[in-house]
Amino acid sequence: MEMFVVRHGEASFEAKSDRLRPLTERGVKDTELCLGLAKSELESVQTIWVSDLVRAQQTALLINKELNAELVTKTFLRPESDPQLVLRKLEAEASANQTVLIVAHQPLLGSLVSLLVEGHVYAPHPFTTSEILHLKGEMFGAGLWSTVQQYLPV
Repeated sequence: MEMFVVRHGEASFEAKSDRLRPLTERGVKDTELCLGLAKSELESVQTIWVSDLVRAQQTALLINKELNAELVTKTFLRPESDPQLVLRKLEAEASANQTVLIVAHQPLLGSLVSLLVEGHVYAPHPFTTSEILHLKGEMFGAGLWSTVQQYLPV
C-alpha cells in the first residue's frame, strides 16, 4: 500500500480567521515545484483527503489539476485533530489497493507520520509547507509504515 502526506502551501496571515487563510504566491509556487518533483510517483493516487481549511483546499486543488483524483473533504484533518482518529478513519474507509493522498496541517501531519512509522506520536515529522512525503506499508496500523521519499520545495 502507498500513501502520500502533504502539508499545505505557505499561507497568508491576512485573513479574518485561521480557517480562511489563503495560499501566498510562494505557497502556490512551492506546491507546484514539489508536485513536479513527485509527479510520476503521484500517478497512483486515486483519492485525495483534504482538510476543510482554505489553505489545504487550495493546495489540494493545485495537486488535483494534475491528478484528476476523487477529492474528499474530511473535517477530522484539522491542525488540532487526533492522529489516532485519522488512522482509524484510514483503516475504516481506505482500501488496501487504493492510494490516498492527504492534504492537511501541522501538528496533525507530523504526529500522524510518527504514529504510522514509529508506532507512537512522540517523534513528529517536521513538515515544511508544501512538503510531500511518500509512505509505504503492508496495512494501516501504528508502526507498520516506512518513508519512501521526501519532496521539498528547494
